[in-house]
Amino acid sequence: MFDCKIAFLLFSLMFSTYSWATVPDGKYISLEFNKCGLTVNIQSDKYYINIGNQNESGMLSSYKSGDDKEIITFLNMVPDQGESKVSAGYEDGELVFQNYGNSMNYYVLFQVCDVKYIFLRRK
Repeated sequence: MFDCKIAFLLFSLMFSTYSWATVPDGKYISLEFNKCGLTVNIQSDKYYINIGNQNESGMLSSYKSGDDKEIITFLNMVPDQGESKVSAGYEDGELVFQNYGNSMNYYVLFQVCDVKYIFLRRK
């Protein structure tokens, strides 16, 4: 009985700060295509990424954070250097990747892109 109460409490807390987000299907193209030729296709809960001659695909997970920002996690995608989770923000028809971190939190998502933030707009 006690375990059920704890499970219900944890479940309630988790869903009181997060809710599911829905990212529209479509093709998202880098706004600075000459600096970073990144395209992302989203179809339901799947993604297809093309950057240069590199192609990746996998499943998506998305949610709204406590401050109502939509976050998309690209499951099974491994960055070029550093952390193992690749996420992007979504707002007003745009995906935003933070391409690299800093000395305290070092990672590089796409080494061929020489920009800190990669903005992609839905076409």
